Parts: sequence; C-alpha cells; structure tokens
Amino acid sequence: MSGIKESRKISISERVFGLSDIVRVARLFESELQALRDAEKLEYSNGSAVSLKFVVEIVDGSQFESESIALFDNDAVVSERRVKRIEIELTDYEAQKSARLSITHGDYLGSLNELIVSGYDNTWVNGITRKLEQAIGGARTQSSFVKKYCEGLRLLLAFPLGYVVVYVVAKAFAFLAPTPEKGVAENEWALAHPELVMFLAWLLVFAFGYFPAELLVWKLRSLWPSIELQIGPEHSLLEMQRRLWIWSAITAFFFPAFLAFGPQILSRLL
Repeated sequence: MSGIKESRKISISERVFGLSDIVRVARLFESELQALRDAEKLEYSNGSAVSLKFVVEIVDGSQFESESIALFDNDAVVSERRVKRIEIELTDYEAQKSARLSITHGDYLGSLNELIVSGYDNTWVNGITRKLEQAIGGARTQSSFVKKYCEGLRLLLAFPLGYVVVYVVAKAFAFLAPTPEKGVAENEWALAHPELVMFLAWLLVFAFGYFPAELLVWKLRSLWPSIELQIGPEHSLLEMQRRLWIWSAITAFFFPAFLAFGPQILSRLL
C-alpha cells in the first residue's frame, strides 16, 4: 500500500432511476463487499472491518437502513413508499477503502447526487469507479427537451398566451365601457401605417404573454428533474403522472383546438 490516498468524485445528473437500476448498482456494491471480505479474510458481522450500508429516505421524512440488499425487494416496505433519496456506502476500515453513492430526487447538485470512491490502492479506486459508473450509466437518460429549448418554448408560448390575455382584457373593457365604433376618418393614422400597427400589436401580445409563458416553462422544467427516482406506487410518482396528464390534454384538447381555431387567430393577427 502506497502512502498516497486517491479520491474520485463523479457527479450524477440527467438520469431516471427505477427500482431495477438501484438493485443493479446495489448488487455491484454487494459483490465488491464479498471481494473485500475474501481479500481481507474477515467474517462480515456488525463491528467488523468491512461494512456495507443501504439507506433509503422517504418523501414523508421517514428513513430505512439495512445491511442487506433485501431492502429493495419488490415486497419490501421501500417499494410501497415514494422514495426521495438513496445512499449506499461501502467501507473497508482495515484497508482504508470506501465507496459512497448518493442519489436524490430533484435538481440537487453536489453531495446529494454523486459517487465518491477513495483509497490508498489506486488500482482498486479506478476499477470500482469504472464499474459503478457503468452500472449507473445503465439508467435511462432524462429527457432534456424542455431544458434545451426553454428559450424557444418561452417565445413560442408567449404569443398564443398573450393573444388570449389581450382578447379577454379587450372583451372585458368592451363590456364594461362600450364605445361607438370609430369611422374611417378617425382611423386614418392606423390605415396610413399598417406595418407599424402590426408591429405594435405583436409587441403588445408578446408583452402580455411573456410572463405567463415564463411561469409555464418553469413548471414544465420541473416535470423533468435532473434526477428522477421512479420508485414507489405509480400514483405517487407525481412528475410522471403530470407528464401523462399533459400529454393526454394535448392530444385530446389542445391539438384539435389549435387545428380548429389556429388559422382564425393567425388571420386576425396577420
């Protein structure tokens, strides 16, 4: 053993972890535990020089801890609750080796979503890091469409949302304070500057729609968190359920409505 300790830190992001993904990673930790025990010729028990710990935190604040991978069985209590955070830690006190994995649902950075491996044996550090990286990489990549095109979506949504706002406000003013229609002579300036009027109309629509579009895009981004733990009863997986609801609404209402009223809206604006 050299006198230099090496540490590797790997950040984890843009992944969707199901129970099978966690089990795959946990089994790798378990096999490494057995390898360390065999290498050190130590019998595993509480207080031994080699330990493996699994910790699961539920969204309601409760926490479960075990030294067995059975914590992730399909009939275990974890599978019946919405999981917020998972931590797996392997430690060899005798050889001074350790590997800790933390996975937290949401857009958290730093220690809440990272893998840290350290030890004086750099061959072991690099080897187990590579194995764990591959196991973690087997999880599905999170969709990044909304995050990647959020600016474009914000601009795209600002106009239809702004049109709705302007239309509602105009109708409200017309109802509360009706005014007689202006004659052609009173609209000479508008008739003489159609391009400017069109520009101002588009600008007004955009201004009224930008803030609602900003809120909507922010809400959409939250439905695809950087780390998504899909562990627990299906009805408790809020992001997944809301994505399904949005897609159902688009296919059942918004898309047909756009086909029906989109040409009319565009003709009025143009």
